[in-house]
Amino acid sequence: MRKLWTNETKLDWDDPTPEEYGREWVIFFNDLPEMEKITVKRCMKPSNAVGDPVLVIFSDGSNNAYGACAYVMGIIDWRI
Repeated sequence: MRKLWTNETKLDWDDPTPEEYGREWVIFFNDLPEMEKITVKRCMKPSNAVGDPVLVIFSDGSNNAYGACAYVMGIIDWRI
């Protein structure tokens, strides 16, 4: 998507996708079913956590790539 937005030819909304990008989209969509295999435990809060957790997210991007990192920050009472 980023490549289409930053394309030097400045595509309009109804312009056909250049062939090189079309191939990348086909690969991307063919790989999407693999995401069904990703699992995450419903509750990851330790039993000795104090208070509510805080969700922390960092993200950044450039013309070539973007990335993000998310984690949960909390306080743990080690005396328990």
